[in-house]
Amino acid sequence: MNPQLEALLNRLLEAERAGRQLLDAMTQETADPQIKALFANFTDIEVGDAAALEGLIRLHGGMPSTKTSDFADRVLRIDNLQTRSSCCRAGRRGWRAKSSRRSP
Repeated sequence: MNPQLEALLNRLLEAERAGRQLLDAMTQETADPQIKALFANFTDIEVGDAAALEGLIRLHGGMPSTKTSDFADRVLRIDNLQTRSSCCRAGRRGWRAKSSRRSP
């Protein structure tokens, strides 16, 4: 597997893991069943994306990273769920833009 492509896919994988970690934590913080259901839906997407990335990396002879990006840790330091949600959206947009500039 091309090392640059493997590195990019692993960064995506690490970000998906962070997304799941963050969503799991935020789900625990709310009592609103609609928000819990929304977070559960997003968590399912993150899990599916992570599995797809791991499979793609292995399929092409790469080694999936076992790391999780620090994005979740940084967002979890914010003490307001609404602000965290806003940071998640902004962070994902920023991460995608930054990663696309570093793409192979």
